[in-house]
Amino acid sequence: MTLAFGLAFVVSSEQTTFEGFQEFLAVRIKLSNFLLFFGFCAAWGLIFRSFGLYHSFRIGRRSLELWNVTKAVAVGTALIAVAALAFDISAISRRFLIVFLALALGGSWLVRGLLRPFLSGARRRGRNLRNLVIVGCGQRGAELGREIRSRPDLGYLLLGYIDDLPAPQSPSHPGREKLLGSLDDAEHLLETLDVDEVFIALPVKSYYAEISQILAASEALGLIARLPATAFESRIAKANIHSLGHIPLLTLQTPRPTPGYLAVKRVVDFVASALALVFLAPLFAAIAFAIKVDSAGPVFFGQYRIGRNRRKFRLFKFRTMVADAEARQAELEDLNEVEGAAFKIRRDPRVTCVGRLLRKFSLDELPQLFNVLTGDLSLVGPRPLPVRDWDRFEASWLKRRCSVKPGLTCLWQVNGRHEIPFDQWMELDLQYIDNWSPGLDFQILWQTIPAVIRRTGAS
Repeated sequence: MTLAFGLAFVVSSEQTTFEGFQEFLAVRIKLSNFLLFFGFCAAWGLIFRSFGLYHSFRIGRRSLELWNVTKAVAVGTALIAVAALAFDISAISRRFLIVFLALALGGSWLVRGLLRPFLSGARRRGRNLRNLVIVGCGQRGAELGREIRSRPDLGYLLLGYIDDLPAPQSPSHPGREKLLGSLDDAEHLLETLDVDEVFIALPVKSYYAEISQILAASEALGLIARLPATAFESRIAKANIHSLGHIPLLTLQTPRPTPGYLAVKRVVDFVASALALVFLAPLFAAIAFAIKVDSAGPVFFGQYRIGRNRRKFRLFKFRTMVADAEARQAELEDLNEVEGAAFKIRRDPRVTCVGRLLRKFSLDELPQLFNVLTGDLSLVGPRPLPVRDWDRFEASWLKRRCSVKPGLTCLWQVNGRHEIPFDQWMELDLQYIDNWSPGLDFQILWQTIPAVIRRTGAS
């Protein structure tokens, strides 16, 4: 920090006169300014400590460490700006603050980047090791042991396992890992062995009491106790640790796009839908005229659908059925040709002549560009279901399709639409959610054009 401070002053003072530079040096040697700078040095250390940057980072994501460094340097730079205003330090200009922020941030990243491989190398050579015990010989315990054995740079010396089961196979030699004792002996073993950290890999449901006792013993002995965030089985959701005030929370969340990707996706949706609506305005007028001539009723058909996070919104289409089509649906339930919650009839008697032509080329879907423009829909995403279909969902896992914004087109749309069974349709939607990327969106949009031209699965 001191080096960054000095370099920032030299760089920022290049635009000042030599007399100004001398004046600043004269001010700097005053006792009050010396005490001010000394106080800031102490505050700098406190800021870094408050962000946890003096704790061991032998495990954990490096990106989190760098992000905490960034926040700490930003707070320190803001403190300099406040001090400059409070004590009227004219030499600390806007240029100085920008240069200091860049140098302090880059320097802190560089120093930690150089220090990390140095410390890792020392741990590989057997220095600064921490003695570790794993409680639990099941799948989680064996996985932890393999990871520890494969990462000597972490600096953990695995003393052995504690459990009532046999120790797992060792990844480093033909035999099994060392079994230190049973769960009944756990507290005694932790007291007598030279243990620094305890990794608890027992099933929570079956061993709640034992886990509580081991945690209490670790707390009494001043040991670090760690539990895998995967203590609760989940097929898709990933676990993270967050804090609500002073309360630590284990967060299980299914994969979803980052806010940055969502922002880009929204910008693309807005621009593309706006341009498409302008370009297709003559086609809209022609279709509207044909609908009015063909049958009585409004040009557009609005229906409530289930959107993201199960919020209802009104979806718009060109009307392809008679005006009282929804009222007559109950009469046709027995003719439904789709398994599951959806309702589809290939030769629906409610469809008009123009409507049949619009459906064949998917032109009835064009007004949904208004929904994309307003943000209810995205260009690509799971197709939104009517409230009637949603209420008939039996399996709760199917409702995860509403964790993302619905779309105008999707994998179901380009893979056959109504030719695909209902369960496979739902699986395609979940496949899209779990593997979303900008490239996948572009691929689906590109495949939608030939699918519409070929009228694949249209009805």
